[in-house]
Amino acid sequence: FWVWGAAIENLAQIGYIGHDNLVMGSYDWRISPRQLEDRDGYFTELKSKIEIMVKRKKQKAVLLAHSLGGSVTLYFLQFVAAQPGGEQWLSENIHAVTGICAAWLGAPKTIAALLSGEMKDTAELGTIETYAVNTLVSRADRISVMRSWPGLSALLPKGGEAVWGSHMLRFNDSSVESSEVIAGVEDLHSSHYEHGLDWTAMPPERRWTNPLLDPLPKTTVKIVCLYGIDKITEHSYHYLMEPDGDIFLDTSVYDPDSNTTSGVVNSNGDGTVPLTSLGYMCVHGWKPRGPLNPTDVPPVTREYVNRPDKSVRGGGGTADHVDILGNHDMTWDIFKLVTGEILEDRLYSGVREQSETIGLRLGERRAADPGAH
Repeated sequence: FWVWGAAIENLAQIGYIGHDNLVMGSYDWRISPRQLEDRDGYFTELKSKIEIMVKRKKQKAVLLAHSLGGSVTLYFLQFVAAQPGGEQWLSENIHAVTGICAAWLGAPKTIAALLSGEMKDTAELGTIETYAVNTLVSRADRISVMRSWPGLSALLPKGGEAVWGSHMLRFNDSSVESSEVIAGVEDLHSSHYEHGLDWTAMPPERRWTNPLLDPLPKTTVKIVCLYGIDKITEHSYHYLMEPDGDIFLDTSVYDPDSNTTSGVVNSNGDGTVPLTSLGYMCVHGWKPRGPLNPTDVPPVTREYVNRPDKSVRGGGGTADHVDILGNHDMTWDIFKLVTGEILEDRLYSGVREQSETIGLRLGERRAADPGAH
């Protein structure tokens, strides 16, 4: 409720009531989307819930997906489209998919968490705080627990160096190949995901959380990206490797020119997910009639500048990854979307220019790979 509470309360003001015309698609985020279906029949049940509600209310559904929920919803679209008549069902039952701070291309902090049990939050702790945290839950235990969750790997960065550059990890030992270290992290649950650019990865379910691989289903569903900007967001890391092979963040690295603090290189984003992941797909990757969007339906991108007040959750102007669900401007945009009004792009950041550069690199990779769609 901490995540969705504000949005649910606001939607109630215009007549959206739980178990009537407002359905929560909660899921066990610890396991992979494929496991969600195999164990819980999650996507089959979600499809049934949507169909029943649409038939009863005589209106198409709008899916609101936050953070990892963006990847889960993308999997759902591909899951339904793979069934006979699936694309028609999507067109008849879903008006729009709205990614709210959706980590379409993952989040670099996932690599740090799975590699060394660290991230920006732990790197900036003082000596006493670090001792307290490690006493409660050791770094080794944190790594072990997080590596046991296949669902967390869904948030690993997607697209490799073509998207994220060649310096996501920097080591004090120049003989260490960062690409090999990243590949080792990706291999933890590789039977569930393809994080790179293998357009022929099998089974196809491995590709369904990576929007760079399979095109969107050919439907009338609108894709909307709503996200915050102008919060310091971790993007890459400086690491130390001990002689015994132990790896941990080099918190001594500080360089204001490269936005580096305590070994963490920061960039623009919503405080959790970088701008690259939040905006690339809607601004560039899913261009109409492109290789990843066979339809004429253009995605819509709306950015919200972080302007928090001094309250605990930042008030109506916050653009934080979680607290944005109480952002007043975004709430009005969601109201417009669910009541059939047209939303238009609103960009404040340099995401369009950044996306053009990434798009060129990905286009070169696609052109060189005969297996690419």
